[in-house]
Amino acid sequence: MSNSLFKAIIFDMGEVLVKTFDRSHRTRLASRFNLSFEELEKIVYFSDSAVSAMSGEISEDEHFRYVLKVIGASYLKIHEFQEDFWGGDDIDKEMIDFISALKKQYKLGLLSNAMDSTRQRLNDKYNLLAYFDAGIFSCEVRMAKPSPEIYKLLLNQLHVKPIESIFIDDNIDNLEAAQKLGLTIVHAITTQQTIDSITQLLELNLSS
Repeated sequence: MSNSLFKAIIFDMGEVLVKTFDRSHRTRLASRFNLSFEELEKIVYFSDSAVSAMSGEISEDEHFRYVLKVIGASYLKIHEFQEDFWGGDDIDKEMIDFISALKKQYKLGLLSNAMDSTRQRLNDKYNLLAYFDAGIFSCEVRMAKPSPEIYKLLLNQLHVKPIESIFIDDNIDNLEAAQKLGLTIVHAITTQQTIDSITQLLELNLSS
């Protein structure tokens, strides 16, 4: 353990702060087009079009027009599809309460691979960005995790070194990239496990 105290804690968004608590909305939507939950998610989040939207190469609307075309639903309006697709998503209130307590002592960062309406949507619905000292969405900077440069950009905005930072994500590739840069990582699996892991790191660091 380094003698330097942690100064910053950096969070991913999807399935860390905003989660799909109710899978039924997305499951019903997928079944309408003879797809599984996982198949629909892959088209929306992991297709080449999704990668382009999260890298800022195309707009979110362009991506969702692609999604609707692929699933045979070009007749739907984008906002109607999105309302159904994200109908079971909500902010993790327990995690937000935890973050609110951390803010008194640590710099907080948000680092998310996301499309161009995400910042506005999160602010309008949850006022989520108010909890963070800096927040980067991949589409806005035309780079995405696990590119080392996007981590470095956020660290610079927070004015901290990698060794002074904890990074939380549910994606192993993103965690490994952060770890190679020198950040301490937490694999987010459940809310309580994530909170416990962060708390343990902070307590160990303070006592070292």
